[in-house]
Amino acid sequence: MSQAVNQHFVPQFYLRAFGPGSGKIYVTDIYAIYHGGPIVSTKKPIESVAAHDHLYSLPLASGHYEPEARDGTGWDETTDAINDAVDGKASKLWARLDKAREGINLAPGSDDRALLAFVIANFHFRNKRMVQVAKHQSLNPEAAKQLYVPQLSESDVEQLFSEIAGVPVDLGSSKTAVEDRAEFHRWCREGILVFAKILLDMHWTVDYFPTGAASGPLFTSDTPVVIVNAANLEATALDHPNALLMFPITRRHVLLATARRTMTPDGSFRKIDDGQVQAEMWNQQIAHFSTREAYSSFDLANFRFLND
Repeated sequence: MSQAVNQHFVPQFYLRAFGPGSGKIYVTDIYAIYHGGPIVSTKKPIESVAAHDHLYSLPLASGHYEPEARDGTGWDETTDAINDAVDGKASKLWARLDKAREGINLAPGSDDRALLAFVIANFHFRNKRMVQVAKHQSLNPEAAKQLYVPQLSESDVEQLFSEIAGVPVDLGSSKTAVEDRAEFHRWCREGILVFAKILLDMHWTVDYFPTGAASGPLFTSDTPVVIVNAANLEATALDHPNALLMFPITRRHVLLATARRTMTPDGSFRKIDDGQVQAEMWNQQIAHFSTREAYSSFDLANFRFLND
């Protein structure tokens, strides 16, 4: 049985919310621009964007990714299954938001809010930059395999979901539990779950820009979860007392989650009819904290911040 080779660290359903349609999206190399290169936006098929071969696996000694035995080395069907399950649940939220600009309920205690918090946490930890850092945090290749080539049991994965959003997941009975996956379990629960729970307790506001507004649309990046200190817009941890999380949901919606309460009701949608300054500020932060690429429905050649 072959592993999914082309693994998306930014899901395709999410990218479609920022594309101009026809299954394509503009890709701009922000890293190259910051290092003196020209602004070049290239229209590419979404299926080939924000993906990397074997991102969530390490090769066997032979260099292959298909093991002769299902021993949990070299082949990670579980990570693909987890991400597919997350994407499947999340895509339904995005579909509702596409039909109505306030089509999801993000009030405290709502199921939509719990699921979106888990999805954002998943986006954060499946990101290519996060995975590469974690892959290299140990000099022991075997330890790295234990972290990134898990074979969790079905009950393990169900617990991972149910702890945050109560989402039932059936990954089939073929997953074999391996006792030495403690590090992966710790990383999942102390990473994804703690991140999601902190995010749930923050104060949420969604700014949305109507189609006819003078400002927008927004774009996203290969690192769509941005966490800064609201006082100086410098990168910080989610549990910082002045943390601000920015997450572009669609080209017309951006989630702003703050550690401090604001005047707007928690979980509310705030319509921005003429917010050119706000849209540019969010886009500037999204571009600044990208790892390499920005994804948009339009050519960024005239984006003012990139031309400064």
